[in-house]
Amino acid sequence: MREYDQSPKGKASQSFRSIKKRIGKGSYKDVELRLTQEQYMYWAVPAYEHFMRKNPGVTPSVDRIDNGGHYERGNLQVISYQDNASKRSNTKRHLAPEGHSWCRICDKFKPYIDFGVQRSSKNGCRSECFECMGMPGNGRGIRSPRAKLTEADVSQIKELHQNGATTKFLADKFCVTTAAIRYRLR
Repeated sequence: MREYDQSPKGKASQSFRSIKKRIGKGSYKDVELRLTQEQYMYWAVPAYEHFMRKNPGVTPSVDRIDNGGHYERGNLQVISYQDNASKRSNTKRHLAPEGHSWCRICDKFKPYIDFGVQRSSKNGCRSECFECMGMPGNGRGIRSPRAKLTEADVSQIKELHQNGATTKFLADKFCVTTAAIRYRLR
């Protein structure tokens, strides 16, 4: 079975099932599959064979040439999975003004400095800002109920700092690191 899954015919069958699952849902709600399974396999098996022969060891993936188009002859090609994944980046994150990124949680453009580093992304930023990071679950992020610093704490920290409190004093008072205090004071 495993050997079949790695064959061009196996890859084509697997991709057809994936396409059928995805159409009509989410960002694919207006996308149609305009090929029968037989028509798809007639196109896909030779396309996979050609790709796999020219690119040994590279994972193939079916791609719609025009992402706004349908799954139909003339709009399909086999490319590497990595290239196809990078084409999916049709989010606001990639349309951000210079020096900014899009936070997918709070739905805002924010400066790069408000994001953690993710070297694998096109702009080098994580998809959620520090403020939202971890929300709602793992206790990080100012909006998380388990965050060490609440929004009220941050307001108090800013007020105390304006009145002359040092970052060391504030870190001790709120039981956090001086780096956490400096971050909140930016």
